[in-house]
Amino acid sequence: MQPPPPTPPPHLLRDLIEMRPAPPRHWLFALRATPCMGAPILAGWLARDVPAGLMASIGGFTALYGSGRPYLNRARQLALVALAFALAVGLGLWVAPVPWAVVVTVAAFAMLSTWLANALQIGPPGAYMFMLACAAGTAMPASHLTPLHAASLVLGGGAFAWLLHMGGALFRPRGPERNAVTAAGQAVAAYIDAVGGVQESRARHRAAFLLHEAWTTLVNRQPARARRNSRFSRLRTLNRELHLCFADTMAAANRRRQRC
Repeated sequence: MQPPPPTPPPHLLRDLIEMRPAPPRHWLFALRATPCMGAPILAGWLARDVPAGLMASIGGFTALYGSGRPYLNRARQLALVALAFALAVGLGLWVAPVPWAVVVTVAAFAMLSTWLANALQIGPPGAYMFMLACAAGTAMPASHLTPLHAASLVLGGGAFAWLLHMGGALFRPRGPERNAVTAAGQAVAAYIDAVGGVQESRARHRAAFLLHEAWTTLVNRQPARARRNSRFSRLRTLNRELHLCFADTMAAANRRRQRC
């Protein structure tokens, strides 16, 4: 008689159905993405050229990228994303009359965009949207648009999304850095409160993840010769103290488990 198959740990089953908490300030992300995609369609409707508006709205997908990044790093990334969307749609419309070329182009663009997305670490939704834009360009009902005209419309939609995405730099230039350190601090505090409880492992993982994100924001996503000021230095110092507090808490928790 064969032994019964092992039963998955309860926490694995719970993780399959549990809703993860939404990212901080996620409502701002949704609020920003709405006009980035809706405004080009409205402009096309007002101009009595809805297909052109739909084409430009593809550039609005630029708003899906770059959230949480420092503004200078975000500006460069979003500019590349907008150019990639314009290139994807232009190529798709150019090869649309040749069915076999559509397949080859979409497949090649999917491969190239996946490689670039991983190399540049652009984050979700990753390369999927670029492949989708290329495929949409092959089937968009806009026969009156040339590939160059369509690419220009997409680039215009991307430029509009870029402006909205960068608007916060006028009011809180170090806002992304502050948000990252604040989220990391709250996660470390939650982990300290959870030590010894059933949520300790999950709180530890979340704190470690957000501490890594804060470090990436404050160091890896800053220019090599970033201008340092007292506010930025305080954020780095606070982030270092959070790392030390997190490490000390883990060490104390491990010592307590060993004594038990």
